[in-house]
Amino acid sequence: MKKVILFLLVAALLCGLLFFTWHYLKTPILNFLFPRQEKLKLINTISNILIPVFALIISSISIFLSPLIAEKIKERKRSRIVVEEEGLLVPTTPEEFLLRKMSEEQISINWIDRELITDEMLRTSGLYLFEGRSKIGKTREAAEFIRQLIEDGIVPPKRVFDLTKSIGLYPTPESARTAMNRKLDFGSPAVFLLDEITRNINGLPRENLAEVLTVIKRCSRYYVIATARSDQIDSDKDRLWLKNLGFRTVVVRPLHRDETLRFVDNLAGVLGVQISDEAREVFAKHSDGSPYRIFFTFKRLLRDGHSNISSEHAEEYIRSELIAAWKVVRNDLCDDIPEADFILKSLDVFYTIGITPYYFAIMDFAYWIAKDLSWRKFHILKKNEKRI
Repeated sequence: MKKVILFLLVAALLCGLLFFTWHYLKTPILNFLFPRQEKLKLINTISNILIPVFALIISSISIFLSPLIAEKIKERKRSRIVVEEEGLLVPTTPEEFLLRKMSEEQISINWIDRELITDEMLRTSGLYLFEGRSKIGKTREAAEFIRQLIEDGIVPPKRVFDLTKSIGLYPTPESARTAMNRKLDFGSPAVFLLDEITRNINGLPRENLAEVLTVIKRCSRYYVIATARSDQIDSDKDRLWLKNLGFRTVVVRPLHRDETLRFVDNLAGVLGVQISDEAREVFAKHSDGSPYRIFFTFKRLLRDGHSNISSEHAEEYIRSELIAAWKVVRNDLCDDIPEADFILKSLDVFYTIGITPYYFAIMDFAYWIAKDLSWRKFHILKKNEKRI
């Protein structure tokens, strides 16, 4: 590629040099340097040279680029053939799905059943959306749902497919529908996975997904299992879109106290650490019900040499883990919502001095600040639109 760019630059430089030489010789500026007859002869000579040189450069470019262009065309054809052969059906397993986001150490921890997956869900074909906040366990719940379907003999292991990335391969809903119709065996039960559906579908034709789901519903038994972060379902419009597609929402809640204690015990066994009863209670009370937070708090304790965890260690490390998590969330909020920074700073002041916040006043001020920011941005844009 570097050789092609270098060749084109040299060719462009030569063409430009010849053109400007010819152009300036035609101008009256050089009349004082050359008599008219000599100037005409010079122009004629340069023209005679220029035309063959241009032809030679263009021919060279064509000869040089045609194999590259032909190879690109072949590559596109090959990729199209691969897409048509594979269709949207990318085989996967619950383990492969988990390994995208979790370490083998995390996967080895016994799953804590929150009783979100019901017998009715296992018996009934449908579209299921596991929704919850970040790091709450949506991926694990979705994977365990697939695992139960396989273990109960409802779906064969080789009939689990990942649609997350492949939907974007198709430029139109019609092409996606055609590929699904050609490759899908409608007589056999199947599972279809859509990870972080709202984030991965954004920017793609949403009609593609609607067409694919229409084809999937022709299967004798089907399970479309999707995950989504609550904060990435941007609006009521997104919720309505998911509802109209036919998704049933399964809210992945935080771990309850007893579930947290079981998870802590399982984790301590996997990592080979000792933990006091008081420290277990600290995790149950302050970990925010997030398996992810508990796991990484344990890992930081181990990294710092604490293989025997006391309640003091647990409190210190959980607090720092939650503070770090809150900083990430706070930055995201302030980036997305203009008034968020003012609201959060106001609440900081109220809580620091120990006074109950007057929420209506804070929200009212925040509204006018955001409006003022928007108005100023509008004027700045109007003022600079001629420069843009």
